[in-house]
Amino acid sequence: MSTVILAVIAIALAIYTNWNRIKKISWGARIKIALIYVAGVMFATLCIYYGGNWFVGHFEKGIFREILTYGIIIVVLFFTIAGIQKLVSKVGDN
Repeated sequence: MSTVILAVIAIALAIYTNWNRIKKISWGARIKIALIYVAGVMFATLCIYYGGNWFVGHFEKGIFREILTYGIIIVVLFFTIAGIQKLVSKVGDN
């Protein structure tokens, strides 16, 4: 429960600190940006949970498996964040 509260506070703080930039964007672009973020989070979650567990499941438990798990998380987040930034910059430029 505390994780959800922290996530809501983090989102509210991000909106508050960027409020002047958000006001300049049209409502349609705001909705598109929100959908891009939701889709990105869903994509990363599915890739890490299903893809990561499937791939790591082929290895025995140990330090290598843990390193591999964290490596998958880092790679998926890197590509997801890069994709989100590229899409948001295209939508925000309109």
